[in-house]
Order: sequence, then structure tokens, then C-alpha cells
Amino acid sequence: MTHAAATAESHLNQLVQDWKRGSRTAFDQLWQNVECRLQRVARKLASPHAINEEGSLGFSNQVAIVVWRKRSTFHGETVDDFDNWAFAILQKVILKANCRRRLKTASIADDHAADDATISRLFRERDLAKSLLSKLSSDEAQLIRWFHMEQLSIQEIVGLLEAAKMSVKANTVCQRLRRARKHIIGFALGMDRD
Repeated sequence: MTHAAATAESHLNQLVQDWKRGSRTAFDQLWQNVECRLQRVARKLASPHAINEEGSLGFSNQVAIVVWRKRSTFHGETVDDFDNWAFAILQKVILKANCRRRLKTASIADDHAADDATISRLFRERDLAKSLLSKLSSDEAQLIRWFHMEQLSIQEIVGLLEAAKMSVKANTVCQRLRRARKHIIGFALGMDRD
């Protein structure tokens, strides 16, 4: 390492110490040193949709706020420690943004396959209910009728099946009901059965 590089690193390390004590000026100088690299990494790590919504500048701004607010939890001593910490925070911010994006755009079939309210909304219109039930197997249709239309509990359904000399456990009924719901929602959305 040259003398100039060693001096620059020493200066940056001193800025880290000053920042830890609350110096806004030190933070601004440290941030100028790392921000462009953070933005470049943000563009590589974030999903394209998240970048369009947030922008790499938005991510670096979020990281800057977290770095400033959480400085009391920083245990490093050098500018390299500071950079690594900032990049770790960036990864968490991007992960959250990607997850928010996925949750926002997830299809109703994936997110609401087990959602009783969704099935109930579909069944409010009798013609639609008949049409959807006709596309299910007779066993699936019966489970849906019992659970959603007659409002029977899982245990009551198990009791009915046992009375019909069919030995089925509650977990099996839940799995079959979940599959039937998935099929109904798929049909309602115009998807084929899997």
C-alpha cells in the first residue's frame, strides 16, 4: 500500500470513529465513499420490478437512514467494516423490497388457495357455484358443498364419511379440501386443473 493510500485509509478509519460518536459530517464523507458502489450492487441484486419502483438511489437512501440510525449497534473499527455493514443492510433492504413485490403480484390462486373468504365470495352467485362445482370430481364437489355451503366443520365431515363406512382422517379431509379449493379458484380464473 502506498503512503497516499495508507493516509486515505487512515483518514476514512478516523471518519468511522467520528461517525460512531454522532458526527454528521463524518457520516456524509463516509457515505460519499460507499454510495456509488451500493447503487451498483443494488441494480444487480434487486429484481427488475423492484428497481423500477424503488430505483437504486431509493435503496441507497433507505440504507443511509438505517446506517445513521443504527450506528450505536455498529461494532466495527475500519472503513472496510463500515462498507461491509452497509452492504449487509442493503441486502436486507432489497430482500424486503423483492418480497413486498412478490406479495403484491402473487396470483390469487397461489395466495388464496386455502382462503375460505375467497371461496365464499365465489359461491355467493349460485350459477357460478353450480358451474364451478360441475368441474370438480364428485368427491371434491361434495367436500366443498359440506364445508362452504352447509358450513360443516372438518370433524363433522369426518363423521359423515365414517358413517358412510369411509375411514378418513381429519388431515386427509383438510388436504382434499385444500386441493378442491385450489381447483375451484383455478377454474374461476380460467386456469386448467393441475
